Amino acid sequence: MQPITVLHLINGFADASIERIILNFVTHLGTQEYHWHVLGLTGGTLLPEFKKAGAVAVDLSLPENAVLSPTAFIRRYLQQHPADILHTHTIKSILLGARACAGQKEPPFHIATKHILTRPSERRHGLFYAAADRLALYLPNHLVAVSDFMRAQILALPGIQETKVTTIRNAIRTQDYFCPHVRADCRAAWGIAPTTLAVGFMGRIVQAKRLDILLTSFAAFHQAHPDSVLILAGDGDQRPTLQALAQSLQIANSVLWLGFIQDIPRMLAGLDIFVQPSVNEGLSLSLLEALAAGKTVIATDVGGTAEVLDQNRNGLLIPAGSPQALTAALIQMADQPDQAAGFAHSGRAYVEQHFNLQQMLSSYDRLYRAAASPSGSSQPAAQFPPRTTR
Repeated sequence: MQPITVLHLINGFADASIERIILNFVTHLGTQEYHWHVLGLTGGTLLPEFKKAGAVAVDLSLPENAVLSPTAFIRRYLQQHPADILHTHTIKSILLGARACAGQKEPPFHIATKHILTRPSERRHGLFYAAADRLALYLPNHLVAVSDFMRAQILALPGIQETKVTTIRNAIRTQDYFCPHVRADCRAAWGIAPTTLAVGFMGRIVQAKRLDILLTSFAAFHQAHPDSVLILAGDGDQRPTLQALAQSLQIANSVLWLGFIQDIPRMLAGLDIFVQPSVNEGLSLSLLEALAAGKTVIATDVGGTAEVLDQNRNGLLIPAGSPQALTAALIQMADQPDQAAGFAHSGRAYVEQHFNLQQMLSSYDRLYRAAASPSGSSQPAAQFPPRTTR
């Protein structure tokens, strides 16, 4: 069988969750049975890593006076480098990819992985963006949902058939995240004592993550547990507003802002409790990473989170948007260390069994092979129309 040529169109080569997932495709599915092309609309630190892994990686950052638009560049690239599959991951890449393929005699089979559906309240011009986010789902040939919850959201849209949507849950290299041996050094670098209770969050500092609720809850929790700190890793447009909130809540001296970090396992090793306070998630990689690191996890019951956390067995699920519920959960975990340790142990075992990287890669491998098959062969949840051979 000829190698399958897959072209991933991504927003950029920044060190972020989606880009890391795609890098895992290239690294672990290999270059013998696949030819990988990765086009990023902007540059970033992961560009050399894609090239090192064996992908043809191209930064599409175009100058303002560029003759070609991004759509025209992608269309020309596809003409020069015919692909069996175009794989997109965001609303922007879905729209650009679909436009670039329009009118081609033999367009690649377009697969889009849907990581999250935007809500109107989460962005400027939110109603327009949320509508475009949903309308874009009608353009690809096939959709991948990262959780059963996400699949149900997609299928609730009018006219989208069940056979068009496959669930492939996000996953991680679980063995990379359990690093208790670096805990002491990490805490020393933070300037906190070995006995200090460290509550933490890792992710984008944006409105949908509702870190205002985490700060408000931590302020109440801190009154009962003054020997505690809040560690926040990540960056985003909400950071100045949230730093001002920490000042007004009089907890600024107990909040450590790490900014963007690359050594995620080391950061997680220093924590005791990981909190995911979001109001909107597909299936959070940060949640999986914290569980794989052996941390006690408290998370809001949104998106696919309940597909990972089993209430009172491997973590605590709380309603979204409730500072009171989060404060009570923090106090419960701090006051019942044996229960917290049991959650951490069970959570790590569950993620290792059900969310390991090989499971995700095997599912994508089957999907790619079905999509690239000239006979239009299918798998149970993905029935594709026949392809013509080149």
